[in-house]
Amino acid sequence: MPGLRPIQHLEAVSRDFPGVWKAYPSLIAQLRKRSEWPSWCFFPTGGAAAIVSGGGNNRVPLDRWHDVFRIAALAAWRPTQGIYRFDPTLLRDLLETPMDGDLPTAHLQRLPEWCVYVELDGSGLAGFFAYLDYNIYQSQQSLRIVLDDPKLPNPLSRNLVLHLNDGTLKDAIEGLVRNSIALLAGQQTVPDNFAAEAHALAALPEKPEEKNRHVEYIRQLAEPLVSVILYLCAGEAEMRPTREPKRTHGPPSPKRDRDGQLYVPPARRPEVWETGFQLGAAIRAAEENLDADHGRSPRGHIRRAHWHSYWLGSGESRHLELRWLPPIPVKLELPERPTRHRVDRRN
Repeated sequence: MPGLRPIQHLEAVSRDFPGVWKAYPSLIAQLRKRSEWPSWCFFPTGGAAAIVSGGGNNRVPLDRWHDVFRIAALAAWRPTQGIYRFDPTLLRDLLETPMDGDLPTAHLQRLPEWCVYVELDGSGLAGFFAYLDYNIYQSQQSLRIVLDDPKLPNPLSRNLVLHLNDGTLKDAIEGLVRNSIALLAGQQTVPDNFAAEAHALAALPEKPEEKNRHVEYIRQLAEPLVSVILYLCAGEAEMRPTREPKRTHGPPSPKRDRDGQLYVPPARRPEVWETGFQLGAAIRAAEENLDADHGRSPRGHIRRAHWHSYWLGSGESRHLELRWLPPIPVKLELPERPTRHRVDRRN
């Protein structure tokens, strides 16, 4: 599938950084000797920083940090190459779902793959990569969203970083906004490992009113994309592969190279996952019924789409699960048992 944008980005990184994928197994092996990181993180972003800087004591220039996150996203995406193509009706409603309530950041640790690429349609973005990162020196968990903007000379040069250690997802988004305000006011110095936030703001105009508009833009951009990512982490997410033979979610098994070093091989081909296909169709059917019933007795009321966490199970099996409640009549008949995916990732 050479025409798919993620494949084009993968090829571009290979051209811009020759030998990058051969270097990764060695970097992973070196860091494994000194530290560990959670299984939901493919490899901390520091590995990509070493590639961009040239290694050693070299530092990454501020205007090159977008390359760090571009490489890190594609390195985590390369083993599985999952492309998520949402039903357009469901995608529309997810993008409009507010980030209300006390949603734990731990929900995001259930991404179906180390890194996902989500296609967008009609939003100005072609899509985005999303992956979870871990800073081994500060035990900092982060969600990194690398935007794919076809209007830019470097389409993957913008990204959002949400720190997830404390509080809720709403807290994480508010933290992103607060950091942006501090950076814009010149009140905060960002360490190298968080320099992407500074880079994203470096080229902004200096007028206060334009800075304020940008801060609000960050909020308006982050919330809808996090809502879409949450659906992939939800307990009842619908995802089905579109090619034969059918593939299941999960990381590939490590292999050994000629020197006996373990490495995670790339997927043989990308996999497009149809996402939310039954739910999207149900929402459309409900909307058609409402149109047909206009002026007559309503079948039910329309509720605003929202996220909700449920405690399920009992005893040691008791766990918190995320559900998306769509903006549909309460009497809508939804699929009884959507496809479920539970993934235990290990490098």
